[in-house]
This record gives sequence, structure tokens and C-alpha cells, in this order.
Amino acid sequence: VFAHVFDLRGQKVRLIVSSDLLGDMQSFLPYIPYVRDYYGAEVYYWLSPVMHQVCRRLYPEIPLQEKRDEDTYATFYLNADFPGAAPFDGRQIPMTQTGQMILGLPEEAPPAPWPKGERRIKEPYVCLGVQSSSVTKGWLYPGGWDEVAAYLKSMGYRVLCIDRERAAEGHGYRVAMPAAAEDFTGDRPLIERADMLSHAEFFVGLPSGLSWLARSAGCPVVMIGGFSLYWCEFPTPYRVYNPLVCGGCYNDVRLSWKETICPRQIGVPERQFECSTKITPRMVTAAIDRLCRDRGAKG
Repeated sequence: VFAHVFDLRGQKVRLIVSSDLLGDMQSFLPYIPYVRDYYGAEVYYWLSPVMHQVCRRLYPEIPLQEKRDEDTYATFYLNADFPGAAPFDGRQIPMTQTGQMILGLPEEAPPAPWPKGERRIKEPYVCLGVQSSSVTKGWLYPGGWDEVAAYLKSMGYRVLCIDRERAAEGHGYRVAMPAAAEDFTGDRPLIERADMLSHAEFFVGLPSGLSWLARSAGCPVVMIGGFSLYWCEFPTPYRVYNPLVCGGCYNDVRLSWKETICPRQIGVPERQFECSTKITPRMVTAAIDRLCRDRGAKG
């Protein structure tokens, strides 16, 4: 009879981030050095090539390799949505804790400090990310982004839009780069985006990949959105949502958010996407003001 007590201490451990979504990947990144340090393990890992430059900047000493070593003790697949990869529904806990639960760690892993690259823009600036993987995950208040961009300019900031696309359409909505913003859109390397964010005063965006990249780069985030609950992504005191309207359907395990658009308001067009349309520009600028006061208080 063979018996074995599973123990990662001192072993070679392989971590595979099997999701290719930008936010999901970054939610798992802090656990790569954490597993190494907590268990004294010899860790190596693999994830989508789009993140390779960012990862090599963050963890230059940890091997990034696709091939499996024969003497690997254990392999973990980090993906809350992959059947069998996690013993829970990933929508029920904050994304920052998913890796903790899959790997059996005692605490949530904090993001690593970002080694800043060269600053290319001298003036104080703020970055915007108005696009997401779906228009329905965006901020859909009519003219909202234009008002926020104009407000930021009135505060003396340069306003840079760093989305990949200048505009996107879907389900009767169109979200475009604000007219007052400078066009830094395009399919640019994530390492370039991260360096730009690391020198920004702050980032204003959505519950999406660019907000996660801003967090990885050490940039304060004003996050606008209500399709997910306020605790779903990473903690930020500048999360803007409206608790007085329908929202958080993504985290409702009774619903199929991916398959049904606005699942709670089917057949009620006047209430569709109210989690987004009922967030006003004043709510966003109030969060920006609070962030600026906090930064001033910290010196």
C-alpha cells in the first residue's frame, strides 16, 4: 500500500495561469513568489505571452517556462472559471483571494512593487480606460466620460486615453474616447502601458484589465462599474457604484451573466444596464476629489 502526505515544502512546483483574461492573470501573479516564499518551494510558471514582459520585470529571478520539468512535484492550474481547477465558484469571493484558496495559503498575497521604467511625459497626467472586453461592462452614462475628461483637464492634468480601441459598439451603445483626451490608444505592449501608468497621478477606468494593470504598476485606481459587486475585484477606496439600483449580477451564482445580457432586467428595457447608467459624472468626480485629498494628506 502506497501512502503519501502532500507537502509542497522544498519541492519543485509548477504554476499554470490558464486564464488569458488580463484581469484574471494579474489577480494570480502575486501568488507566484508567495508560493516560493511560504513553502520554500522551487517555483516556475507559465501564462499567456502577452504578460511575459510584465512578469519578467516583476519576477526576473523566477523561471517562466512552458515545458514541464520531469522532477516537478505538483502542478496547479490557476483559473477560477475552469471546471475542476477550484473547489468553489469564483464569483463568490474576491478575485484577489482565488489564488489563496486554490493554493491553500493562509493569507491573500499583496502585489509586488513595480520597478518603474523611464518617465516619458514631464507634465502631471491621468490615464483613462473607457473600454472593456464588452460594451455592457462599460460606463454607459450618456456623455459621462466627456464630463470626467473635461473635469480632469480643469484640474490641470493632461488626460491620456490608453485603451486599445478608440471606440466600441454593442447592444445599442457606443463608447468612445473622450474628445478632451489625448489619443494614446492602440495595440501597444503591456509593459509600455504599465510604465506609463506607474508615473500617472492616477487611473480612471472600469472593472477590467487596465485597472488591474494600474494596480500592478502601483497607480491609484478610480474604478467605475456596477455589474460586479464592490468587493469582487481588488480593494480600492475609490470604487464608484450605485447601491440604490440593480447591480452585481456577475456575482449572483443563480444567473448566467456570460450567456444573458442584463439577466435581471430581461423585458424591462427602461431598467437595462441601470447599474451603469445610474452612475453619474458627479459620483465619479467626487471619488477623484477624495483621491486627490488623500494624496495631499499623505504628502
